[in-house]
Amino acid sequence: AGPVWFLEHVDEIGPPETPLPDLTGLFSAGSAGCPPLSGVLFLDTETTGLVGGTGTLVFQVGASWWDGGRLLTRQYFLPGPADEAAMLLSLTDLASGFTHVVTFNGASFDLPLLRTRALLNRLADPLGSLIGWDLLVPARRLWRHCLPDCRQQTVEAHLCGRQREGGDIDGSCIPQTWFDFLHSGEPGLLGNVLTHNHRDMLGMARVFQRVCVVAGWLLAAEQEMFWPPQGLGAD
Repeated sequence: AGPVWFLEHVDEIGPPETPLPDLTGLFSAGSAGCPPLSGVLFLDTETTGLVGGTGTLVFQVGASWWDGGRLLTRQYFLPGPADEAAMLLSLTDLASGFTHVVTFNGASFDLPLLRTRALLNRLADPLGSLIGWDLLVPARRLWRHCLPDCRQQTVEAHLCGRQREGGDIDGSCIPQTWFDFLHSGEPGLLGNVLTHNHRDMLGMARVFQRVCVVAGWLLAAEQEMFWPPQGLGAD
């Protein structure tokens, strides 16, 4: 369908212990079962607006997954509206190897917007076959009473000890950066947008690690609570 622009990263971020603990009680209802780690894909988008709808384009998509002890990230970039179908088809091909897509708050924005863009291009939903897990849900369930808020960067700072450094960009400036690129052909601050998205991907992976650790603690505590079985006694 045309050229596909992307940038890839390899980061030495170790995965959670496997097999993953049962996470269904921490994520939204309907996400029954727990996938193998190889089935988990992280995703975040950068768009031309925050309203959604047919007038909003996804011009950058970050997708990350663990391969052994490393986190791989592929950042798709849309050089112009005419290349949208090619980007969506490539994302569909990548997503076909996974069972779950993890976003921070993508169920209400990222995933529906990608579905809309695919529909307008007469394509299938790139993530339509994947179960969606939003990290905001367990973040609120586990930490809303001990954190100032549950925004991604707040959770990263307090639970993962990660502070964003220079080279980033405020989210409100991201749409105009892409429009400036279309108008001038110059990259401008696009490098900062890619940095922002890459940090979002790494942050989601780290938060997911913490969620898995806590899920393991809760499962162990539940097992201790109900052991030994009633009537057997214990020495």
